[in-house]
Amino acid sequence: MPSSKAVLLERLRREYLAPKQLIRTNDPTVEREALNALVAKLVDPTGRHIFGPDFEEATSKRSQSIRRDQLNKLGIAT
Repeated sequence: MPSSKAVLLERLRREYLAPKQLIRTNDPTVEREALNALVAKLVDPTGRHIFGPDFEEATSKRSQSIRRDQLNKLGIAT
């Protein structure tokens, strides 16, 4: 079981750090909701990512990307 856990956590890390969307949708609002739900599961009670600073940086990049997509959808150039 520990090796299975390690494989799954590595897959989660790889997918999360990749630049692709979490959910295949053209709606940035749905992507934002998915990110918020996932982040809620990946932070400890103090608000720090349980997987470290790489995940914090990836979350920030994802959040900025989603914001740009939302503004583009509204017709506001960024």
